[in-house]
Amino acid sequence: VRDANEEVQAKEQEVIVKPLYPVMVNVIRVIGEREQYTMIIDPMASQVIFYDKKQDITKKVTDEFNKTYKK
Repeated sequence: VRDANEEVQAKEQEVIVKPLYPVMVNVIRVIGEREQYTMIIDPMASQVIFYDKKQDITKKVTDEFNKTYKK
């Protein structure tokens, strides 16, 4: 079961996440430049011990991504 789950996760990364990643990075870059952020960090990619949740732009990025990305 574990091997099957790992295989499904690997395939999901390859088919879904990998093609969307460059689009998402571009959306985040546009928001960062437009709103003059100093830095935008992916809390899943690095160890973030604390961040002000009022500064979380996840919803903004998701909304902009949905406007930008068309299947």
